[in-house]
Amino acid sequence: MDALKLGANNTTLGSTPQEYQQCFFLPEPEFNLVWSERYTTNLITALINFALIPFAITANLFVILAITKNNSLHTPSLMLLSCLAFSDFLIGLIVQPLYGTFRLMENTHLYVPCAFRVVYSESFWVCYGVSFVTLSALSCERYLGLRLHLRYGELVTTKGVLQVVIAIWIGDVLLTSLQWVGDGSFVRNLQIAIFILCLLVTCFAHFKIFRIIRRHQRQIIEQNSANQDSNASHSNSYLAQKKLAKNITYIVGFYLVFNMPVLIVQMHQFAGGTISSLNVFSWVETIAFAKSSVNPVICGWRNKEIRQGMAKILRKCLYLEARTSNHEDITEQRSQRDSHV
Repeated sequence: MDALKLGANNTTLGSTPQEYQQCFFLPEPEFNLVWSERYTTNLITALINFALIPFAITANLFVILAITKNNSLHTPSLMLLSCLAFSDFLIGLIVQPLYGTFRLMENTHLYVPCAFRVVYSESFWVCYGVSFVTLSALSCERYLGLRLHLRYGELVTTKGVLQVVIAIWIGDVLLTSLQWVGDGSFVRNLQIAIFILCLLVTCFAHFKIFRIIRRHQRQIIEQNSANQDSNASHSNSYLAQKKLAKNITYIVGFYLVFNMPVLIVQMHQFAGGTISSLNVFSWVETIAFAKSSVNPVICGWRNKEIRQGMAKILRKCLYLEARTSNHEDITEQRSQRDSHV
């Protein structure tokens, strides 16, 4: 809620529920309305997030390891996907536990310490911002893959993509940190403007991708048999790029579905609108967090190599667990025999 709510009033609860003091750039949390309006929503959304945490952490870690441990998957597209998985991993590891604890503290104490609220707000905006900008970068990379085609490998490299990823993280952290030295509402509005720009870039990139794919399909139909044979390797390479573009479109589409509620609320506030109930913030945040559990499933579904890598890691984990269990059984049996002797 503090992560999303933009308000002009910076009066918040202080060290006790009865005292009021300013909590930096955060808006008023309205703790006095918890029991009358938000108790049930707080409880349900907290439980949903706590339930999703184990899968979000484990599944995204599997995606990261499946990509980074396999040299054949060190492509620009998949490295950007691993960056998305890393931000989702941090959401499951840090943001969701903070959110659930935040809501339960509201319900039980009608109060959340200022420092806790700041940590939650900052971690939310950093992870959300990185995800949105990386999503735009991934869409542009896929457009370049189809547009440049044969020149793509020369101009778009894995090393260059990693530099872009590092720049995204540094830029987002610095932008979020500007709240401490300037007007917090101005920084939030600037972030929203950047998210809107990223959304427009993402939509434009996929519009261009669909046009390129349709044009290529028409060209295939028009080709004669002799041309098809002579351009077989060229066509196969292009088909691989097209397949990857379609897979990325699925991932981007699901990301947008889960992130759009947050962006819509932000755009509504950006335009000067008001939200009647703080429960809206709780639900849109929870929907945005849920994508951290959905994304690994989509990645495994749409990409065979990632799916195989995740399965390989899972088999290793189960094998190590079985070996550890057998070792413990053998040790216990030996200790029992020694005790009888």
